[in-house]
Amino acid sequence: MHNQRMENWNLSRGAHILRLYGAGAIDHLDPVSAHEPQARQITRLFSRQLFSYFPSPDPCSWKAIAPVPDIARDVPSTYNAGLGASHLSYVVHLRPGVFWDTDPPRAVTAQDVVRGFKRLGNPVSRPRNLTYLTSTIRGFARYCEEYAASLSGYEVTPDRLAAFQNGHEIPGVFALDDESLVIELFRPALDAVNILASACVAPAPVEYDAYIPDSAEFRQNIRSTGPYRPVGYQRGTALVLERNPAWCPDSDPIRPAYADIIDIAVGAEPAEERIRTGAADLPWDVAAEASFIGCLPAGLDYLVFNFRRAAVQDRQLRRTVLTAVGTAGSIVPPGNDGHRANGLVPAAPRPVSFPSGLELTVAHLATSAVSARPYQSLADAGVKVRRVAVPAAEYDAFLREGNWDIAALSRFPDWFHDNGRVFLQPLLQSDSPDNFGRYASPRVDWLIGAALDSMIETGRARAAWRAAEQQALHDIAIIPFAYRSLAAPGPCGRRVSSAVPMPSICGLYDLSGVSLTS
Repeated sequence: MHNQRMENWNLSRGAHILRLYGAGAIDHLDPVSAHEPQARQITRLFSRQLFSYFPSPDPCSWKAIAPVPDIARDVPSTYNAGLGASHLSYVVHLRPGVFWDTDPPRAVTAQDVVRGFKRLGNPVSRPRNLTYLTSTIRGFARYCEEYAASLSGYEVTPDRLAAFQNGHEIPGVFALDDESLVIELFRPALDAVNILASACVAPAPVEYDAYIPDSAEFRQNIRSTGPYRPVGYQRGTALVLERNPAWCPDSDPIRPAYADIIDIAVGAEPAEERIRTGAADLPWDVAAEASFIGCLPAGLDYLVFNFRRAAVQDRQLRRTVLTAVGTAGSIVPPGNDGHRANGLVPAAPRPVSFPSGLELTVAHLATSAVSARPYQSLADAGVKVRRVAVPAAEYDAFLREGNWDIAALSRFPDWFHDNGRVFLQPLLQSDSPDNFGRYASPRVDWLIGAALDSMIETGRARAAWRAAEQQALHDIAIIPFAYRSLAAPGPCGRRVSSAVPMPSICGLYDLSGVSLTS
């Protein structure tokens, strides 16, 4: 089916086709749940946000990491009257000329943006960075709690989801008219625009009320605001994006849209071989041979303990694992706000003895580049390790089910300046979707709240963040065992004349800006 559709496009249109090939799954097309870099690389083509990022040729430039207006006219500030003197109220005006690819095309409105916020609270498929929003926007946490409670004990249906969303409001997000909306915070946040530039914070058309978020039905009925729209989707294996006839280039300052069609295919053959022979232009997954963007803040490789399991509730066992594996020191990697270069000394693995007959289930991504060192260290210490390799599209669900003792994960910063919260809050706060081990410390939660309350007073905020990190390290909630730089994907095929890696999608290419010679 996929090949036949591509042949039809070739013959009927003489289309300029950008071809990607690799082993990564194609999943999570709903912006609500598109948190993996590859998913965001795709959703960026058809889903626009109030604010986003510009594909700067120099990924180390401030232009590559500072949010810019997307469907918003401007970034609100005190200079353009978009930000109130208390730093608690943002007024956003929408850019004209942004349309849904409906028949006929329909303008994106402030009500669509509000609907997009409301969808984030659905208890079926919540974004992993939801905690940033619930801890910042007025009334959002209560809205999400009530949303989940309304469905407790009931079958989840589109009608029930839509009924709650249409019958309840988020106090801090409301439309003034079709072209303007207000976003109110309950505490000042230096990173508010960075949070609003998250891929999940996207407008939603009224048509989405008919589908469960990120369901198979949703993926076949996506409405686009960007230069491309998904067609020919085959779950996990193939996706074709064609030009969106409702897209107006003059209304989109950050997506050039050079190709006519973007064709993504998944297979077992090495992507490098396909690219070498000219059968593909770019790798779909991140290539093993990559250049590193070392000028940007680093990411973290870490182990998380599953506190629902009796074995790892024993702190002495966690300490023994820590001794066997070693630690990089700080949970916050170098280059990020709050990294403690002095004071947290890295520790190399050391010989230890575990209880006889101990078996631990250790989970990791099937395609993960995370070092094998933790597994080898445990095996060398006499632990029977049951390794479970999980596909990326299923990893979150597997971790939430809880049938594991230790899991290996990687995390890159969600933004690159004023980012004191981007590691400690999602990994340690007890109600965070990214706290997969369900570590819960009232003291850490309180310190995180104190840091957020003091964000304008950077000295007090920094002290609270450091205290929260110190408590989590004392509890051995997670083990930060390595830091890593963002990697730019490669190689490029001979038809590619230019391709820009974007830090906001972990160094993957901006597919709308890939220029082909033929």
